[in-house]
Amino acid sequence: MNASRPETNKTIAALILAAGQGTRMGLVPKCLIHLDHQPIILRQIDAFKLAGINDITIVTGFYHEQIETVLSVEPTLHIVRNIAPEQGQQSSVRLGLARMRDDPDVVLIALADQPLINEQDLQELVCAYLCRPVSTEIMYPVVDGQRGNPVLMSAASVKEFLRNENEVTCRKYIDTHASHVYKYSTQNDHFVADLDTQDDLKTLAERTGLSVKF
Repeated sequence: MNASRPETNKTIAALILAAGQGTRMGLVPKCLIHLDHQPIILRQIDAFKLAGINDITIVTGFYHEQIETVLSVEPTLHIVRNIAPEQGQQSSVRLGLARMRDDPDVVLIALADQPLINEQDLQELVCAYLCRPVSTEIMYPVVDGQRGNPVLMSAASVKEFLRNENEVTCRKYIDTHASHVYKYSTQNDHFVADLDTQDDLKTLAERTGLSVKF
């Protein structure tokens, strides 16, 4: 078993994917669904900042005008627009990683439709990543056998991924570099909760007791 080691003074940036079409939800921008009168995307941004992650890149695509209008209240954000979002989420991942500002040591890749992610969840992931087994460069949470998000990647793994041909998705890159991946086992189901259908909205409202609406 590989030893683990804590790391400090690492610069961490966030990449939030908000380019999807929301087909199963009825063709709506899922990240603009309001949870307790605040769009989910703004709740996520608040969580990242509270966790000490202020370098935030957001990839928009479908509904970019609506989403970017909402994001205009956060002038420090770095917005990257995917002009071909129909190519799928993985195209947004590659585009976002390629156009991030500066050169962070670690990139945390999150989905914009994860309504329960909060400051403590992000701190949990960062702590687990900084203490990951030696030789691993990528980490994602696993909850009761289910693969979750966000995913964390080192600068080295991001650069190697970007050197691959465009048809190699980030998911495929991770799966074919298993020896460099730390699957972080946790009982925190916030990492596997997302919004795909109208039923998910009802479940979210019941679970949180908060109003959920477009």
